Amino acid sequence: MFLLVRFTGQPELAKSVLALEFLQSMANKSEQVAHLQEVGDKALLFAGLFPEQADRKRVRISYFVELGQTAYSTLSDVSKRQLAELYQELGKSFVKLMDVLHSTHELAGKTLTLIQAESLWNDVGSEHALAVLSRYAHGMPIRMKPFVDTKH
Repeated sequence: MFLLVRFTGQPELAKSVLALEFLQSMANKSEQVAHLQEVGDKALLFAGLFPEQADRKRVRISYFVELGQTAYSTLSDVSKRQLAELYQELGKSFVKLMDVLHSTHELAGKTLTLIQAESLWNDVGSEHALAVLSRYAHGMPIRMKPFVDTKH
């Protein structure tokens, strides 16, 4: 909830270049935690509530997932113990959190396209994407590449 409140009313969010922001956060040690958190949070918003941003930026939604997971994982390495555990869990649960946001997005009448759903199912193992695919097919979609979570 705090994530949504924090970015409400920030139309410049759509202009964010997350990879560049991530790299800048690595160079700026004094504000690294705040910048990494912002990158992770923006990546979660893009992946979960604004998946169409991936098309506009000519990347796959999994780009946001991987960048967000990496930002949160890096945060867990540079944060104090209590926060480190929180950020580690955010990194591990990123796809599940994204799926919750996708479900919320559907309540507003917007669903993943079949191409987005297939990509998320194959790239990151999204259960919500699988559910979207299942609405259009009478069988289990084949994973083109097995999902292996090696980062977390």
